[in-house]
Amino acid sequence: MLGENRPAPVRPLSWYLDILWTLGFEVDAWETTYHHVLQGPDAVLEWMKGTGLRPALSRLPESERPSFLQEYAKRLRTAYPETPRGTVLPFRRIFFVARR
Repeated sequence: MLGENRPAPVRPLSWYLDILWTLGFEVDAWETTYHHVLQGPDAVLEWMKGTGLRPALSRLPESERPSFLQEYAKRLRTAYPETPRGTVLPFRRIFFVARR
């Protein structure tokens, strides 16, 4: 159910550059990673519930959401452990300015 309609993965910066150059653009492009320091229990889960998790949750039947969120929270706690100052969530962003 959730595997359907997955968003396309973010490609490496060079992939986007190649396409834009092929289309005849001059391009300034850069990449950065923001390190969000999130506070509270299951902070990454709460952040994801307001962003990328919304489409998945909307496709799940209401009865399946609690068990899904419980398992997802467990995996997020392993991937992004809480520290005394909060939970660090690296967030990669790619930026472009293209012109002809």
